[in-house]
Amino acid sequence: MRYSLILMLFIATGSMAQTPPAQQTSPLQDLKQYVILTDTLNKLTGNLQNMFTKLSKGDASITPKRYAQLSPYTDNQAKLTELKATPGEVAYLKKAGDISRKESNDYTTAFQSLVEAYGKSKYKSFQEKLKTDPRLKRSYDSLVALKPQKVTK
Repeated sequence: MRYSLILMLFIATGSMAQTPPAQQTSPLQDLKQYVILTDTLNKLTGNLQNMFTKLSKGDASITPKRYAQLSPYTDNQAKLTELKATPGEVAYLKKAGDISRKESNDYTTAFQSLVEAYGKSKYKSFQEKLKTDPRLKRSYDSLVALKPQKVTK
């Protein structure tokens, strides 16, 4: 799965970062690791959002407008009948629902695993510090700006 590779790489990096107390990492190293983590989490979130967008566009059996109209009632057969959903539309809704649930579960598992590998308390601490410490926020923003940008053609 696409999340597995990212997860394995991050866990390997995270396990290397978990050094014994005698070899504490520097604040800059901690910040760099946090930037890598947040970048990875943002990519996972973007991939999930793209998948939801793709599903909402429908296919040959259902238009995006019709999908938006019917999707709240995927598990309500009476309402689908009332809205005159075709068998093709119902099949697509069920397929899209299954894909959404699976991908959402995979996302949640990957997200939690990455945060746990980094350190849940350390992650939450950085989130809070970024809100209150302007100097840390500037350093964080600088590191984020330095990361290679994706080149599009």
